[in-house]
Amino acid sequence: MKTTIFMDLLLIMLYLSKYKYLTNLKLFAMATINSKGQLSGTVGPYSFRVVNGKAIVQSKPGRNNVKQTEATKSSASDFGKASYTAKQIRLALFTILQNMTDSRMHIRFATKVYETALSAIELPKGKKLFADGNFSVMQNFEFNSNSLFSRYATIKPQATLNALGQIQLSIPKIYPRNEVLFPIQASDCQLCFMVSAFDKDDYVISYCEVFNVELSLESRVVPPQEFITPELPKNAIVFVCQALFYYRKNSVIGKIPLNSKEVHPVSILGVFKTEEA
Repeated sequence: MKTTIFMDLLLIMLYLSKYKYLTNLKLFAMATINSKGQLSGTVGPYSFRVVNGKAIVQSKPGRNNVKQTEATKSSASDFGKASYTAKQIRLALFTILQNMTDSRMHIRFATKVYETALSAIELPKGKKLFADGNFSVMQNFEFNSNSLFSRYATIKPQATLNALGQIQLSIPKIYPRNEVLFPIQASDCQLCFMVSAFDKDDYVISYCEVFNVELSLESRVVPPQEFITPELPKNAIVFVCQALFYYRKNSVIGKIPLNSKEVHPVSILGVFKTEEA
């Protein structure tokens, strides 16, 4: 396999470092090569790592690196808070996510939460919070890029926060055979809506409820339905997520779940903020 001149030099340096032919070379080159010829470790001022099969090269942290300005420190602070917020929310949504998302979902989700925080343009850098952002940025976020909810269902449910602090769900008439994509072997489907309320300061979950609509290939039409929650806690950030859970009928054990990391359509229907106490 041909390598670039740069890679050839690195390989020679790594080889020489084993035998101490170059002074302090072990300090300069502290990397290993995997079976695919990819570097992992540090060589000089660079750090090499492999992420999802791709080689990543970046500057190694050190004295010679450019110092952070106040602006970059503020941006880093905003991103750090957004990442924490995203993790807290993501873990609390396990009931509907079921650990069946794509491998990069946590990165995509944290980025979207950060974008929402940045949308709070009236706040200075370093003070931007997800709770102050424009929640429309989060709408229709897909948790599994392998099976987009928008591809598997063309229905248009609506979620609103009413004046009483309740989430109201309106599901229109559904024609399962035409508006829902059923995978091979699937005979039934559960359209699931999960409403989760989080304290806007620490993102501890304070309320969670699931509403289900049963769908079947045997049904020609499912009538419209309405769901409503109790009054939700004050100062809360509310996520409404929707998912499709597929099943195959079995005469002995009933319904057999079919969802997997490849087929688990789930997305955000809406995000809301309740009134302050």
